[in-house]
Amino acid sequence: MAQLSMRTPAGGLPAVPSERVKVMLKAALDDEARGNLLGAENNLRLAMAFGPGDKQVKEALDRIASKREAERRKAALGR
Repeated sequence: MAQLSMRTPAGGLPAVPSERVKVMLKAALDDEARGNLLGAENNLRLAMAFGPGDKQVKEALDRIASKREAERRKAALGR
């Protein structure tokens, strides 16, 4: 029987969708704290797939997307 590698995201995620959302939200907030906004946004987009109505995930995704856009604009202006 094949086993999933613990390195794959699916290997460490709970089977219940609402629990997956919690795990991905925590990972996103950890990424944000480390300054990894791209990783945070990716985790939040995955969380939205499992919990499209989750208000906390939506708010976090909006916040992270705004931060990334501000960084992109700042870099484009060379400031």
